[in-house]
Amino acid sequence: MNRQPEADIRRERPGCLKKSIGEEKLVVSHPNRFILGFDNTRAKLWSDIYIDQIKLWRRALSKLPRDVAEKVAYRNAERLWHLPKITTDKGG
Repeated sequence: MNRQPEADIRRERPGCLKKSIGEEKLVVSHPNRFILGFDNTRAKLWSDIYIDQIKLWRRALSKLPRDVAEKVAYRNAERLWHLPKITTDKGG
Protein backbone atom coordinates (compact mmCIF):
# COMPACT_ATOMS: atom_id res chain seq x y z
CA MET A 1 0.00 0.00 0.00
CA ASN A 2 1.44 3.34 -1.03
CA ARG A 3 0.73 5.80 1.80
CA GLN A 4 1.39 9.49 1.73
CA PRO A 5 3.53 10.89 4.52
CA GLU A 6 1.44 12.29 7.36
CA ALA A 7 2.80 15.79 6.83
CA ASP A 8 1.42 15.84 3.28
CA ILE A 9 -2.03 14.69 4.40
CA ARG A 10 -2.38 17.32 7.12
CA ARG A 11 -0.69 20.31 5.53
CA GLU A 12 -3.08 22.95 4.26
CA ARG A 13 -2.40 23.68 0.64
CA PRO A 14 -3.79 26.49 -1.46
CA GLY A 15 -6.67 25.08 -3.40
CA CYS A 16 -7.31 22.14 -1.08
CA LEU A 17 -10.82 23.47 -0.49
CA LYS A 18 -11.61 23.76 -4.16
CA LYS A 19 -14.49 21.39 -4.71
CA SER A 20 -15.37 20.00 -8.04
CA ILE A 21 -18.81 21.05 -9.18
CA GLY A 22 -19.83 17.39 -9.23
CA GLU A 23 -18.90 16.81 -5.58
CA GLU A 24 -20.73 19.91 -4.40
CA LYS A 25 -23.81 19.01 -6.44
CA LEU A 26 -23.74 15.50 -4.99
CA VAL A 27 -23.68 16.75 -1.39
CA VAL A 28 -26.33 19.40 -2.07
CA SER A 29 -28.54 16.89 -3.91
CA HIS A 30 -28.26 14.24 -1.18
CA PRO A 31 -27.51 16.10 2.07
CA ASN A 32 -28.93 13.32 4.26
CA ARG A 33 -26.26 10.88 3.09
CA PHE A 34 -23.13 12.63 4.38
CA ILE A 35 -21.63 13.02 7.86
CA LEU A 36 -18.45 14.84 8.76
CA GLY A 37 -16.20 12.80 11.02
CA PHE A 38 -12.61 12.69 12.18
CA ASP A 39 -10.54 9.56 12.65
CA ASN A 40 -8.01 10.78 15.18
CA THR A 41 -6.65 7.49 16.46
CA ARG A 42 -3.41 8.69 18.03
CA ALA A 43 -2.84 11.22 20.80
CA LYS A 44 -0.69 13.50 18.65
CA LEU A 45 -3.60 13.94 16.24
CA TRP A 46 -5.53 15.79 18.97
CA SER A 47 -2.99 18.63 19.02
CA ASP A 48 -2.77 21.64 16.70
CA ILE A 49 -3.32 19.27 13.78
CA TYR A 50 -6.90 18.74 14.97
CA ILE A 51 -7.47 22.50 15.18
CA ASP A 52 -6.19 22.83 11.60
CA GLN A 53 -8.58 20.09 10.46
CA ILE A 54 -11.50 21.85 12.11
CA LYS A 55 -10.61 25.17 10.48
CA LEU A 56 -10.28 23.50 7.10
CA TRP A 57 -13.67 21.79 7.31
CA ARG A 58 -15.43 24.86 8.69
CA ARG A 59 -14.27 26.77 5.62
CA ALA A 60 -15.38 23.94 3.35
CA LEU A 61 -18.80 23.73 5.00
CA SER A 62 -19.22 27.50 4.74
CA LYS A 63 -19.28 27.10 0.96
CA LEU A 64 -22.44 24.98 1.15
CA PRO A 65 -25.98 26.22 1.79
CA ARG A 66 -26.45 26.53 5.57
CA ASP A 67 -29.08 23.77 5.86
CA VAL A 68 -26.85 21.35 3.93
CA ALA A 69 -23.77 22.26 5.98
CA GLU A 70 -25.68 21.71 9.24
CA LYS A 71 -26.87 18.29 8.09
CA VAL A 72 -23.34 17.21 7.14
CA ALA A 73 -21.77 18.72 10.25
CA TYR A 74 -24.13 17.37 12.91
CA ARG A 75 -27.83 17.00 12.11
CA ASN A 76 -27.43 13.71 10.21
CA ALA A 77 -25.51 12.25 13.15
CA GLU A 78 -28.26 13.38 15.53
CA ARG A 79 -30.84 11.68 13.34
CA LEU A 80 -28.97 8.42 12.70
CA TRP A 81 -27.73 7.84 16.24
CA HIS A 82 -30.74 9.36 18.03
CA LEU A 83 -28.57 11.97 19.74
CA PRO A 84 -29.99 14.89 21.68
CA LYS A 85 -30.53 17.77 19.28
CA ILE A 86 -28.08 20.65 19.35
CA THR A 87 -29.85 23.96 19.51
CA THR A 88 -28.32 26.88 17.71
CA ASP A 89 -30.71 29.39 19.26
CA LYS A 90 -28.67 32.04 21.04
CA GLY A 91 -31.72 33.44 22.82
CA GLY A 92 -31.80 31.55 26.02
